[in-house]
Amino acid sequence: MGDKLKSADMMPGSFGLPFIGHTIGIFTKQELFYWQQYQQYGNIFKISLPEAISFGKCACLIGPEANQLVLKDAADKLSSRLGNRALEPIVSKDLVLLKDGAEHRASRKLILPIFHHQAIAAYFDTIQAVVTETV
Repeated sequence: MGDKLKSADMMPGSFGLPFIGHTIGIFTKQELFYWQQYQQYGNIFKISLPEAISFGKCACLIGPEANQLVLKDAADKLSSRLGNRALEPIVSKDLVLLKDGAEHRASRKLILPIFHHQAIAAYFDTIQAVVTETV
């Protein structure tokens, strides 16, 4: 991951077709679309969707280094809320993904322990029992 954030014009990838961006690829291929973009452009690339559907032009950052950049190193320069605003109509406004700055850090600090390695390991037996019962 580079030391400096780049403008969208300098990022690999494209904004897709005029007016519709990557709408067709995202909705028909779903996760495969992002995998193909990752394979072609690497762990940072640009895409777009129409503003009416979602977020317009955006950058996709994939992998642990990207998470480090977004959640820690450049958290004050990037907006989690803007990147996830498509979720607003279907989730609580209190969702950590819809917060920025100090509010985001405070909420993240509260929920971080449940995602710690030891906590997740403790969930395994419960998850295994539910899966076994369901199957």
